Amino acid sequence: MTKRIDWIDVLKGIGITLVVLGHLTNYDEWIMVLIYSFHMPLFFVLSGYLYNASGGFKEFIYRKYKSILLPFLICQIVNSILVIIRSFLKHEEIGIEVLRNLFFLDGITAINPAIWFLIVLFIIEIIYFFIFNKKLIYKVVICSVLFILSTWISKKYYFGIEYIPISMIFLIIGDISKNIKLKTILKKLMSFWWIILPLWIVLSLYNGQVDIYRILHGKSYLLMILDAVLGIAFFAFLSMQLKNSKILKYYGRNSIIVLCSHQYFVLYIFRRGLSLLSTMGISGNLMLFVQCVMCACIMLIMRAVIEITNNIVSRLQNSNRGGVISHHLVYSTV
Repeated sequence: MTKRIDWIDVLKGIGITLVVLGHLTNYDEWIMVLIYSFHMPLFFVLSGYLYNASGGFKEFIYRKYKSILLPFLICQIVNSILVIIRSFLKHEEIGIEVLRNLFFLDGITAINPAIWFLIVLFIIEIIYFFIFNKKLIYKVVICSVLFILSTWISKKYYFGIEYIPISMIFLIIGDISKNIKLKTILKKLMSFWWIILPLWIVLSLYNGQVDIYRILHGKSYLLMILDAVLGIAFFAFLSMQLKNSKILKYYGRNSIIVLCSHQYFVLYIFRRGLSLLSTMGISGNLMLFVQCVMCACIMLIMRAVIEITNNIVSRLQNSNRGGVISHHLVYSTV
């Protein structure tokens, strides 16, 4: 198995925690604007940073099927069962739109939206297999073309095609950063953290709401990319300082399980509680405090889900050979 890198585990842990918190917040709240400015680009960048195209194409496809596509398909099977149960209890017919969503035909993932990341990552990693060994100048040109394409996209297409250009840009940024002594550069840059942190915050709030899934890029695509890079750089450096954090490493190593399962609890339990509190007049900093407490509660629930899932996977594999499900978001090379 690929040797783990502690600061990347920690960065994944921070990122997935912010994913959960972000799903508890509302659009245009300042905390959501900050989180969404970089949290999904972070995972694409790290997938590029850890990209491994070793072996032939057939072997590569098989690895990505096990580590990315299989978890997505498992989630969609669970989603299908839940949709059938919900429709039965409510005496509703299962419409064609629901079925299309379950199979991501319209770029929508029905009752568990977070897993859009998996199918998009699977597609762009397959595409990038044919670009990975190209010279830097070709990758820069490809990024430029993808940037132009991303500015033209304003609606959803089949299988999330609309997410590919901007997601591929961040994947390429991650791959390029792997070859430029990233840790050394980050340490030098972070001597100016007192400039980078407020600059990231100001740019995020100025650019406005960003959400790759909903094709929202704020005022400017260029600002979105720059802002995401600043946010990722700051939290990457912070992760290097916190590289011994056991709890963050734990969630980072199991982040794909959190990604795939947390929204069942967010959408059907905790957000209903937030809606009730909102009708009672709770808002502002008090609501943010409640959201943070709920996020902590969900992460505790996720610990149980992680242990159960890893136990099931281990039994199915009859041995722990790297964890098909539990390790992908840490190392996309599994």
